[in-house]
Amino acid sequence: MNMIGLNKFVFAAAFALLMIFLPGCGTEKVDHLLVSAEREAARGKWEKAHDLAAKAVKLAPSDSRARLMLALTAERIGDRALALDAARGAVELAPQEFLSNYVVGRLLASDPAPERRLQSSEFLRKALIVRPDSTNTLVLLCNALSGTDGVGEYVYKLSRMPDYENNPALLTHQAVASIRAGQRRNVTRLLIRAYRSGRGEPRFLYNLACYTDRYSKSASAVDLYEKFLKETDRTGAMPLERKIAGERVRSLQRKTRR
Repeated sequence: MNMIGLNKFVFAAAFALLMIFLPGCGTEKVDHLLVSAEREAARGKWEKAHDLAAKAVKLAPSDSRARLMLALTAERIGDRALALDAARGAVELAPQEFLSNYVVGRLLASDPAPERRLQSSEFLRKALIVRPDSTNTLVLLCNALSGTDGVGEYVYKLSRMPDYENNPALLTHQAVASIRAGQRRNVTRLLIRAYRSGRGEPRFLYNLACYTDRYSKSASAVDLYEKFLKETDRTGAMPLERKIAGERVRSLQRKTRR
């Protein structure tokens, strides 16, 4: 099944939250550097903001806000290794703080390596304990744990949030969690809702076709695969999935003729 990420979370959410905690938390000089870094970042001058954040860390290495600012600016200038190192440093200084854990979790969750995404759940769970109403954290956990037995709890919590009631990606996550739990009674309904809520996005149709192929009627699967092929024929989108769909249609049709 073709999983689709929930992309509501953004870099700006973490950055905006850090701004709330900047003024008046440290020495006057460190505060001035961090506020100046924020000002430069708001102007899109990330290199300059990064230099100011680095000066703040050098001046106050035990200030978690300075390390978080360094992490966020490093990420924006493309230095992910430094961003992760600085964010981990913030967690060491403030292990129970929401933002420190959230930033480390977000950085790990966006890593292409599957093991890194799984590691992110440790930090995201800690962040969620502090702020159980954080939809961004729930989104990250759903993506990080997608396809594992642990995802169901967070999918359910996110599905209770008004903004996600009919989110097609979340409905897909719910369907996958139900399959893994051996509770397939509502899976077809969830995948149909995902396709309709996704305004005909072919990926959701492909998911429905694959599930129907594996667990339901062959004739229905052929119809869904053919609809998917027709909808993607003009654009040529999803070439690998189109190849698989075509092969499955031919295979299922051969079985039907026997």
